[in-house]
Amino acid sequence: MVSSLGGSAFQAFCPPAIANSVIGVTAFSAIMGGAGAYLGGARSPEEILMGIAAGAMTGALNAGIHIRRVNIEVTDKITGEVTIISQGKEYVTPTYEMNVTGTNILGETVSEKFDVVRFGVKNGNIQTLKAGNYTVRQYFRMFGTMPAFRVSGPYAIHMLSANQFDHNFGCLAIKGGSKEWNRFINTVGSISGMGLIDLGSSGTMNVNIQFAKTPNVYIK
Repeated sequence: MVSSLGGSAFQAFCPPAIANSVIGVTAFSAIMGGAGAYLGGARSPEEILMGIAAGAMTGALNAGIHIRRVNIEVTDKITGEVTIISQGKEYVTPTYEMNVTGTNILGETVSEKFDVVRFGVKNGNIQTLKAGNYTVRQYFRMFGTMPAFRVSGPYAIHMLSANQFDHNFGCLAIKGGSKEWNRFINTVGSISGMGLIDLGSSGTMNVNIQFAKTPNVYIK
């Protein structure tokens, strides 16, 4: 009962992105190890600490041997439109459905949908990331003016401002401001069990861009 209560409390109060990370799993296993030692008859601080240490080691090993991939599918399904700014001019461009899928540390399926901008404007010309498969190789705390995962060259996945006005030269910009960006990073964290920097360099975030016809991006 003690170990069950400890585990339930940890899962209830710890954010999912942390609980499912290597650190979270290690901490959870440490709690369970200490509780298990107590239930097994350990009463001295040394015996309980041994149980905690054994649990932490088991948790770290279990979390470390399971590589969980993040799969991102950017579709050709139009979900709406937003206004972006390019060199002082306002343009209306469509948003598209983006699906993020994978499994968490418990083996449960994780699937979330987001609205993203695919087509931006630079020097009056429409810019976009070409259709194809990509592997994210880097996370930036600041990619220009905001955090982002670089997909290829100058193209990245980042946040679109909440007021829907933003400079965009063809990156995959998640609509909805910081609320939706936080939901995105919590989703990829829950799947991968990694911090953002480690995930960005791990080669486990796959991005598939479906072909989409170039839309009518027009001046507002």
